[in-house]
Amino acid sequence: MMMIIGRLRSAQGRRWALLLVALVVDLLHSVLVEKRREAAVAQLHWLRSRNSCEPLYGRIGIFIYADQLERYEGTIACWKCYADSRGYEQFIVKPFAEDQRCQRRCGHIVSVFFRRHCVAAVYLDRVDWLLFVDADSFPVNFHRCVEEFIDPDYQIIHYERFFSGEVAAGSYLVRNSDQSRDYLLDWAEQSFVLNQINVHNMDNGVLQLHVLRAVGVDHNRLALCWDKFRNASSLVGYFAFVGCTKRSLLEHRPAAGHSRRSVKVLAPLGGWLRDVWLTGGRWTDRDFVLHDLKRQNAFLKRFVSEPSCPSSVDTAGWLWSLGPTKLGYKVSVDTASRLLAKAERRSARYHPDVFFTEASSSLVVSQYGN
Repeated sequence: MMMIIGRLRSAQGRRWALLLVALVVDLLHSVLVEKRREAAVAQLHWLRSRNSCEPLYGRIGIFIYADQLERYEGTIACWKCYADSRGYEQFIVKPFAEDQRCQRRCGHIVSVFFRRHCVAAVYLDRVDWLLFVDADSFPVNFHRCVEEFIDPDYQIIHYERFFSGEVAAGSYLVRNSDQSRDYLLDWAEQSFVLNQINVHNMDNGVLQLHVLRAVGVDHNRLALCWDKFRNASSLVGYFAFVGCTKRSLLEHRPAAGHSRRSVKVLAPLGGWLRDVWLTGGRWTDRDFVLHDLKRQNAFLKRFVSEPSCPSSVDTAGWLWSLGPTKLGYKVSVDTASRLLAKAERRSARYHPDVFFTEASSSLVVSQYGN
């Protein structure tokens, strides 16, 4: 009797084992089918995206000025792959190790924050448009094009940082022209201003006034903002200065004979780059460039894996580790918009001088997916 029961149990065990194997095989087959489908869709997007960036404005260059290259090897590799896929030029320049042309023109500028704009001016003649980016940024979606953000009616294109209201110093688009070159060189020569200021945020603070001068803001308004800058003794005072420059730019009407088309400032989230921490490291298909991804940054550990170029994908997803991490940090536009709205409310509490009613970013947030 016991032998019969043992045989039955053994047979039942084998059936369960076979059933389990069948379930695993079926699951693996489903996963493989889905992966093949995703690969086919990605291949289609990749082929489309390679043809979507038409060279409407001539040669495009990407310029990165970085001192500790090993610190940014992942993001720089990503930029190289992106530039190669688009046919863009790429210039990686190390401070104080520039070529002789840069040394002759910019050697007297000691501050790296200002020297980098001088060096960018020297590199301008190699392309028609130059995209200046920080080394701790990278393109998260390869289907986005630099050409999307070029306005041929302008010489220099800046964007406003979402959380601070500043015209961003860390990334801009600049045309190869004498006017643009003079603009960058003039900005680079203003490092001496920092000796007169207590809270200046390096080249960022100087840039706010530089933009106002470039578009022809009234001298009295410039003097008012300069006084706020010079007298700032804390971040509260500094953001009062930023609020002054922001209001001045919004309210400015160019005088007769002065062209406002020298400098364009894109609205918050209307530019090509945003800070990744605004959404807790999450991104969407709408994003182009994410900023603030240093090697020691915890966000970067979620992203960077193998610095090898993609062969059949339309995004920089190849840079991320596989599994829940990648899937968990790519979100819908609606989710990102909610996170950005929360970030705006938080920033408005800290910087009320920048987030005034007529300059609210809420409309920009609501149109994030457009």
